[in-house]
Formats: sequence, C-alpha cells, structure tokens
Amino acid sequence: DAGFHSNIDLANRFHKYRSSHPGKRLKIITMVREPVGRDISDAFENWNVFFKTSDHTTLTAEMFFAYMENHRFDYTLNWFDSEFKAWTGKDIFELPFDKEAGYSIWKFKEFDLLCMKLEKMNEIFGKATSDFFGFSLTMDNFSNTSGDKEIKDLYREVMAGFRLNEQQANIVYGSRLVNHFYTA
Repeated sequence: DAGFHSNIDLANRFHKYRSSHPGKRLKIITMVREPVGRDISDAFENWNVFFKTSDHTTLTAEMFFAYMENHRFDYTLNWFDSEFKAWTGKDIFELPFDKEAGYSIWKFKEFDLLCMKLEKMNEIFGKATSDFFGFSLTMDNFSNTSGDKEIKDLYREVMAGFRLNEQQANIVYGSRLVNHFYTA
C-alpha cells in the first residue's frame, strides 16, 4: 500500500547499512502495546488509508466503530511471530518478560534487545534505556500523539465509546501476546 512505502524504504536503508557493517553489534529496541488501543490508534494514524478519504472532517465515530466491529487484531497479535521473529530469529514469547517493571533486556550473541511496554513509557524510559545503553537518556513526555492532532476530539470519543464484542475480547485477552506481556 502506498501509505507505508516509507517503512519499506527505511528497512531497505537499514539492510544496506547492516550489510556494509557486518561486525557491528546491534542494539534493538522494540515495544509492545495493548492490542485494542494500538489498533484504534493505527486506524487514526492511517485514516486516509483505512477510510479512503483525504478529508478528516468527513470521519465520524460511527465509521471507526463499524471498522472495529469485525476487526480481527491478527496483525498486532501475530507481529512478534510474523515480523520480529522472522527478522531476528528470536521467539520473544520464549523469553521471560518482567510484566511489573514494564521492560526486559536480553543479550544474545549477535545483538542486545530491549522490549518496553508503550503504556509505561513515561515512568520507565529513563531506567530502561540506562540499563540498556549504560547511560541515561531523557524524554520530556511520551503520549499518544493522536490525542494531540486535529482529530483529537473524535479520537477521544472513539476511545471512550468503543467496546469489544465477546468474540474479540476472548481472542485479544486470551492471546499469547497479552498473556506474555500483561498481568490479569
């Protein structure tokens, strides 16, 4: 899809860099986010792709509710298998994750890996990145940027009003992803 070409370009540039620096140790940071909020935010971030319109003023909460009504969450629930594992060769679900801390660090022969919960970024970013890099990084504030855009009122309305149906709730909250990274 044309809306995601920048991601492909970035991946191609990374692979080119990596192939010209084969001995350089990688530091990989990945994040996990609660699937429902993640997929709603994705629909807001890419509304022009999902709703085939160039005018955000035509969007309504009902359009988002209809889109999410039969949404399967497959991409989000399977990302660590289909994308992450395919690229790194590591099954993150086989690695212990500190659910309470909100992040974990693993060291492998070929790279170091930091995984952080997006929902806890404001409270964990400094410690997690210090533990990972060995020096402190700061971040002023991490927030959902959809809530700061022109469509922020619509975003808040959808976030407040959307409810999973029973089948979706069973799939999402019974998933390996949610159970691996989140407490009950």
